[in-house]
Amino acid sequence: MKTIKFGDFVTKYILRLPEEGTSPERYKALRRNIIILMILVTVIPLSLMATINYYQYQKNLRNEIITPLNVLTNKTKRSFELFLEERLSTGRFITSAYSFEELSDQRIMNRILAVLKKEFEGFIDLALIDNTGNMISYAGPYSFTEKDYSNQSWFQECLIKGAHISDVFLGYRKFPHISISAHNLSEDGPIWIFRATIDTKKFDQIISMMELDPESDAFLINSRGILQTNSKFYGKILEPCSLPVPLGGHGTYVSEIEDIQGNEIFAAYSYFFEPDYTLVLVKPSSLILKTWFTFRTEIFFIYLASVLLIGLLVYKLTNVQVNHIK
Repeated sequence: MKTIKFGDFVTKYILRLPEEGTSPERYKALRRNIIILMILVTVIPLSLMATINYYQYQKNLRNEIITPLNVLTNKTKRSFELFLEERLSTGRFITSAYSFEELSDQRIMNRILAVLKKEFEGFIDLALIDNTGNMISYAGPYSFTEKDYSNQSWFQECLIKGAHISDVFLGYRKFPHISISAHNLSEDGPIWIFRATIDTKKFDQIISMMELDPESDAFLINSRGILQTNSKFYGKILEPCSLPVPLGGHGTYVSEIEDIQGNEIFAAYSYFFEPDYTLVLVKPSSLILKTWFTFRTEIFFIYLASVLLIGLLVYKLTNVQVNHIK
């Protein structure tokens, strides 16, 4: 197969002059061909470089966006888990340190509640429940007596798994709270459960520690997509979350989606191992990509100015060369 050298190609196809014609026509064709050749040689590499830089910067910027969102969401999730695990460990300690008979004593239960309120934040009341689901003793501000929890799903789960952390609910107390339960499997007696209710104000405090800007949002949802904390833009506590959130999974993920208002957002999801919560962090794309929009505008004007400058210089230099040849 016959190969054509670049120089021969340029001479034969780009700088080729008309076979016939007056001298001015031949110089005009020469000027046009030289301009086309020089424009191609200069603008094509410039365009390739601008395109590569464009996508490379976009990729690097996206990584710089996703990494901080991942870190912040995962760090906040760990704060929630630490808060819940600390309260659950306290309940387990009480089931180990006290017997069923001791916790049946109202005075001991009142003393334990007083100590917990002093040393820990959020405890509301305590209850001792036997293996049939009946409340044996209670310490707290309400008059709960002879309650039966045998048909409650959390009671059955606690008996089987040894512990349970509930979703946020109102219940008899008429304000958002959660319950933490731990059972005691003694060698010389039946199973019994120690149950504590916790105020969820700490949830809001943990989210406020994220120090989000006014356009951003963060909230908890459960496995059914029900809000466990208030959201700025997607519903109130115990309402279905209006943001389409993929439920279930493990780890922390960031995706770029569109919410029901049509706003483009970055949403970070961090799934809890126990309980079955999901922490969601939402930031508007326009807020995060402000730097990217600025860079895109700047690179466009720089590219346009470069092409115009190259065209002007090529035109001037070509005229000089052609006139010199003439």
